[in-house]
Amino acid sequence: MARFSPDGRLVATASEDDTARVWNAATGEPVTPPLMHKDHVKSVDFSPDGKKILTASTDDTACLWDVPTGKPIIPPLQHTRLVERAAFSPDGQRIITGSLDYTAKIWDSRTGGTLTPPLKHDYSLTGVAFTPDGESALTACWNGALRAWDTRNGQPISESFDPGEWSWRIHALDPVGRRMAVGGKDAIVRLWHVPNSPTPVPDWFLTFVESLAGMRLGERGQVEFVAEGEFEARLNDARAKDKNEFYGRLADWFLADPTARAAAPF
Repeated sequence: MARFSPDGRLVATASEDDTARVWNAATGEPVTPPLMHKDHVKSVDFSPDGKKILTASTDDTACLWDVPTGKPIIPPLQHTRLVERAAFSPDGQRIITGSLDYTAKIWDSRTGGTLTPPLKHDYSLTGVAFTPDGESALTACWNGALRAWDTRNGQPISESFDPGEWSWRIHALDPVGRRMAVGGKDAIVRLWHVPNSPTPVPDWFLTFVESLAGMRLGERGQVEFVAEGEFEARLNDARAKDKNEFYGRLADWFLADPTARAAAPF
């Protein structure tokens, strides 16, 4: 893999010789010492300001490097199996990594600490990306499944999208980050909409979700069970909501027959 820096003056390369390198794009000369891993380097990415390099490796880590010196900036970002991909957020303040340990993780690029719980999957990951606004992330698995996540809390905001026969990469995001084009091995390219959840969440939707769970927190923090009669009332309330409104449409989709509804509500 190779990446140009944002200004086009440098090129970063990832290699199976356990290194990443940074080169002068005009002369082909190296501009830093080799960026050393303990195993193959799978991917490289420049930060938006071009001053940092992010590498992902089969040594189970992703590393952040200073471009002028080639020195690590923070301790390695650790997974339990090889890291397939790593990418910066649009503002460069966060990093997302995808691993064969069935998780993606979102990190603080300044401290190396995790910012959300792990984004858990049923298969090993092959691709990760932030949307251009940084509010969502997209992940791709070896079985072809794709999913969108809220980067603020690490919660999924879509079901898994099915691109057909095994897709290996998230191929393209539109400039706004609300659509993604994905190619599968069945020779079909599919276009998916990435949801953008409006806030604040209306009270009726919160009580609807509590009813589905069958429990809620009381005023003093104690767990309370939702009575069956209240559950039915909340379902009827949700069905009566405007289907053109975001949360009304989401509730209507959730209550629909899973075998007949679309893969995602939007």
